[in-house]
Amino acid sequence: MKLRFLKFIIATLPYDRLCKFVGDFVPIFMLHRIVDTNNNPDIRQISLIHKYCEYLIENNYQTISLDELVENLRQNSPLPHKTVVFTVDDGFSDQFEVIAPIFSKYKIPLTCFVSTDLIDQKSWLWDDQVRYILEESKKNNIVVKLPNGSGYQISLKKEIKKTRQKLIAKLKKLDQTHIYAWIGDLYNAAGILKPNKAPEKFRGGSWSQLLKFTESGHRIAAHSKTHRILSMLNECEYAEEISGSIERIKKMLPVYSKVFAYPSGKESEFDIREQAFLSNGDMIGAVSAIAGSVNNKSNLYALPRFSLPDNMFDFIQCLTYIEPLKSKFRDHYL
Repeated sequence: MKLRFLKFIIATLPYDRLCKFVGDFVPIFMLHRIVDTNNNPDIRQISLIHKYCEYLIENNYQTISLDELVENLRQNSPLPHKTVVFTVDDGFSDQFEVIAPIFSKYKIPLTCFVSTDLIDQKSWLWDDQVRYILEESKKNNIVVKLPNGSGYQISLKKEIKKTRQKLIAKLKKLDQTHIYAWIGDLYNAAGILKPNKAPEKFRGGSWSQLLKFTESGHRIAAHSKTHRILSMLNECEYAEEISGSIERIKKMLPVYSKVFAYPSGKESEFDIREQAFLSNGDMIGAVSAIAGSVNNKSNLYALPRFSLPDNMFDFIQCLTYIEPLKSKFRDHYL
């Protein structure tokens, strides 16, 4: 009923007039994993993505690449109506095996942001290692010193997911220079041996998969080397995270995107230091994980993105003038 009413409103109200009121806008959608708890393809998510793609085609939406959108913004050109961009973060193997073929089927360009150490199999993401340790530990309680030296007790008796989320949120706000060394301490405290290589469900894609991805019309882009929070790193470390990942992609792939994605990408996790570093190089823009539509006033080096909704009602709201209208109302009246 709710979805039917939303579609009626969109079909009834003068679309062009409302778009003129809210201004030009383009939503960028951000995907992540598409596997269930057993690391199998998540049938519900896959079905939903197919429905979203079919909705776009049925309603005459234009899908463009992220680089096309950024170039449009750089030229200060009017943003085309009914246009949408899709991205996916991190570079896990299932993203190339499951997500990419869906977008290829519908001829929708996709930009995948990869952490290059994950692709090189030098390491696997620190927050995934936290998850692995807490899920595998046989202890009821783990006592460990955090990277800032303070003691921390982790209870594993119940609600491990919430416990993990709380710990990761805390670690994101601490100096991340030596976070991977600290992960070794957490393995020891939890009584877990660190695997020689990432378990399958935490494994990144291969460079051959990335090359095939680009040959299908999609683009690979940099997402740092190790996925550490850039604002929590010193001058040398944050610069190497950015430039090291960019240079690695340039070396390994003949074509690539010149847009960067900040690890995690929330407001406190990058700042003007990182934006200035990117703008002084050859990157044409950068994306965050701050929710919102892109418009002609958007900061090229902090472009907002919507997490891909898990239902059609929210997807249509983000896709159309509804979300920009709500944002305009909040800005003026709240």
